[in-house]
Amino acid sequence: MVCRQFVNAPVDAAELDKAKTLLIAGALRSRETVDGRGYAIGSAQWVQGDVSHVNDDIARLQAVTAADVQRVARRYLPDDRRVLIHCKVGARSAEATRLALRAGLTEIGRWDETLVATYDEFGRSPVENPEHGTHHGHASVAGSLARSTKHAK
Repeated sequence: MVCRQFVNAPVDAAELDKAKTLLIAGALRSRETVDGRGYAIGSAQWVQGDVSHVNDDIARLQAVTAADVQRVARRYLPDDRRVLIHCKVGARSAEATRLALRAGLTEIGRWDETLVATYDEFGRSPVENPEHGTHHGHASVAGSLARSTKHAK
C-alpha cells in the first residue's frame, strides 16, 4: 500500500520534487481566476484558521522535505488508525453510507477524532490513473463530515 511506503522510508527526492511542482503549479493556476482566488482565501480561513496563510502557502509547499512527509505519514497514517471503506456507486444511498460509517467509527472509538472529506471532479467520481492521480483537471472538496473540527495552529 502506498501509505505504508511513506511511513517506512523517505519519499524519493525526484518524486517529492514532482509532487511539489504539481501542487505549486496547480495552486498558481487556480489563482488566475476570481473564483480560484476566493477559494484559496476561503480555504486558508477554513482549513488553517487564518486567512493570512494564503500569502505564504506556496513558500511552505516549497519548503517541504522528505523528512516532513515521513514524519506526517508516521503520525497520521499508522496501520492502527487507518480505515479503508470501499463503496460501489449506487450500492446504497449516501445517507445509509454516512450512517454506517458513523456507526463503525463510533464502535471502534474513532468518531470523535475523524474527519471524512469527499471530493468531486466536475460532477463525476474521480478514478485514480496509473500515476496515482486523477484524470481531467482538478478535484475539489464536495463535502465533509465530522463530529467536531479544531483548527490546527
